[in-house]
Amino acid sequence: MKVSVDLPPNYAFSCDLSIGNMMLVNEGFRETGTIIAGLTFQLQTSSSGVAEGELLEQTHQHQLHIKAEIRNQLSSLETQIVIQDEKFASTVLQIAKNAEARREMDRKLNMQYQHKIQHILMSYSPSGLGWRSLDMRQAKSEASEMAERERKVAEEAERVAKEAAFKMAEENSARSAAIAQAGTIGQRKGSAAIFRGMQLLPSASNLPKDVEGANKIPVLFLPGLYISQQATNGNYRQISQSCRKWSQAREEKASELQRIRGQKSVNYLWFYKDFSSKEREIARCIKQISGTMAAVRSKATELVRIFNDPAYSQTVTVSVLAKKVISIYDTPNANFNGSSFACGHVVYISAQIPIVMDGLLAEFHRACIYTVPKHIVYSESAFETKAAYFKSLGYGFEGRKLESTSENLNRLESCMKLFGALVQTEAQGITNIYGLEQGWVWLARLLNNLPADVYTAVALEAFLSMAGYALYRRYKSQFQKILRSIAQEFVKGLRGCRDPRIKSVITRLENYMEANAYLMEPAGWQQRDSLLSSDLVP
Repeated sequence: MKVSVDLPPNYAFSCDLSIGNMMLVNEGFRETGTIIAGLTFQLQTSSSGVAEGELLEQTHQHQLHIKAEIRNQLSSLETQIVIQDEKFASTVLQIAKNAEARREMDRKLNMQYQHKIQHILMSYSPSGLGWRSLDMRQAKSEASEMAERERKVAEEAERVAKEAAFKMAEENSARSAAIAQAGTIGQRKGSAAIFRGMQLLPSASNLPKDVEGANKIPVLFLPGLYISQQATNGNYRQISQSCRKWSQAREEKASELQRIRGQKSVNYLWFYKDFSSKEREIARCIKQISGTMAAVRSKATELVRIFNDPAYSQTVTVSVLAKKVISIYDTPNANFNGSSFACGHVVYISAQIPIVMDGLLAEFHRACIYTVPKHIVYSESAFETKAAYFKSLGYGFEGRKLESTSENLNRLESCMKLFGALVQTEAQGITNIYGLEQGWVWLARLLNNLPADVYTAVALEAFLSMAGYALYRRYKSQFQKILRSIAQEFVKGLRGCRDPRIKSVITRLENYMEANAYLMEPAGWQQRDSLLSSDLVP
C-alpha cells in the first residue's frame, strides 16, 4: 500500500508500507535517504537550491562576525575615551598646579625686587654726589626698623602726592580753561605686585600739531616712585617726585660748572695758560677711544692726568669733557653704536674722579630732557610762543630757524643711545655709580610718569637697543615682564597718536620684542683686547 502526502511544488512524498520504503520525490531527480527505524527517506533537490542555501548561511555568518567586530571596536573606543578623559583631567590639574607654583615664585621674586628697589631709593641723597653704600650685613633689628621707615615714608609720600595733585587740579581749573584736569596718583592694587596702574596724565588738548594725540595710558609702576607734576606758570613738567629732586641737583651742578667755566679771567690761576690747547687735547683723547680695552685704558689714564693737572681747574676740565662726550651724538657715523659703547667706559675716569659722572649726567640732562626722564606739556600761559615750547623740549636752532621734528628725533635717538651705553657699562674692578640699577629706575620712571608719544617712544626704543641686553642679563624674568607690559600698554597707547612718524617707531619696538633682540649681544658691546691688524705684527 502506498500513501501520498501533499508537499510544496516539485516535491512529493510516498510511502510503500508493504516493503517499508518512504520516498520524497522531486520530479526529474531521485536520491535514496538514510534508513531510520526500518524506513528509507529519499530527498531530491535541484543543484541551484543547494548553492542558494549555502550563500544564505555564509551571509548570516558574515553578518554575525561583522556585528561582533563592531561591538569589540566600540568597546575598545569607549575604553580609550575613558582613559583619555582621565589623562586630560590629570593634565589640567597639573597645569593648574604649575601655574599656581609659578605665580607663587613670581610673587616671591616681586617682593625681593620691591625691597631691593626701595632700599636703593632710600639710600639716595639728592644733595650729595652719589649714592650711599648699603650695609648688607645689618642686624635683624636694623632691618626691621628700615622696613618700618620705608612703610611710613611710602604712606606719607602717597598722601602728600594725592593732596598736591588735588590742590593743583583746583588751582589750574580756576586759572585757565585750557587745562581742565590734573593727573592724580593711582591707588596701590596689592603689596605683592611690583607694578601697579596709574591714572591718566593731564589732557594735551592744547598741544601744538607736532605733539598732539599723545595718548595717556595706565602704565607700569615700581614701588617708591611717585608722580609729582610741578606747575611752573601753568606748564606741566611730568616727572616723579624723587626724580625731580635728583634732576634739580644735577641742573644746579651743571649751572655751577657752566658759571665757573665762563669766568675765564686772568684773576684765576688755572687760566694763566691758553685753555684752548687743553680743550683740543681732551677732544683728541675722546675721539681716539676705540673698541679695544687697551685704547680705553690708555685714554682714560691720559684724561685722569689732564684732570689732575694743577694748572687748570678740575671743574672746568670736567665740564669740557662732558660737552665733548655729549657732542658725539650730534654727528653719528656708521660705527656710532661701537663708539658709544667705547665712550661708556668713562666710568674708569669717574672711579678716580667722581665729579666726572656728575658733570656728564648734568650735560646729558641739559642736552636731552628724556635722560632725566621728564616731559613738558604745552601751555599757552607758560610759553610765549610754540617755538619757546619746542626749545624747552630740546629742539635746536639754525640761525633763527627751528629744526624739524624729524631732525630733533634723530638727535634724541643718538643721545639716548649714548646714554644707554653709559648706563649699561660694567667694567671689571670698577663700580659704575650710574649703572644698571639706575637704568632700571630710569625705565620705571619713564613708563610711569611720561605720556606715550613719539618722543618717549624714540627714547625708549633707543635706550633698549643699547641697554636691553645688559638689563636682561641682570634682571632676567623681571625685565621680560616690563617688555610684556610695554607691548600690552605702552605700544597700545602709541597707536592712538596721530603723528605719522609713530608707525616706524612702533614697528622697531615690536620687532625688538618679537625677535627677542635683548638676548643678542649688540654690535660693539664686547670690547676687544686689541685691534685685529695688530695681531699680524710679528
